[in-house]
Amino acid sequence: MFGSLRTNSGDALLASALEGRGIILEPEFVVREALARGALVRLMRDYAWRRRLLYVVYVNRRYLPVNIRSFVDYLAEYYRQAAEPHDPTLMMRPPGNAAFPG
Repeated sequence: MFGSLRTNSGDALLASALEGRGIILEPEFVVREALARGALVRLMRDYAWRRRLLYVVYVNRRYLPVNIRSFVDYLAEYYRQAAEPHDPTLMMRPPGNAAFPG
């Protein structure tokens, strides 16, 4: 029997699930490839979890260095793409669920 694993690393949780050590709750973009190749199976399709926000804090927008602006733009694009389901069956939302607008 396995104990519980608690970590803030999506990669560690994914590796644990791929080893058959249990069930994980991770954003679709973390497990997308494993689901697509059949290494993982999605459970509880009607379960929806609340989206989390990411904040980037910097001193002054007026004098923002180019490398910081580029990094902020990169993060915004990365998380925008990550939030888009590539396979609609992976992101089925229950009717009337406010956690998934639209």
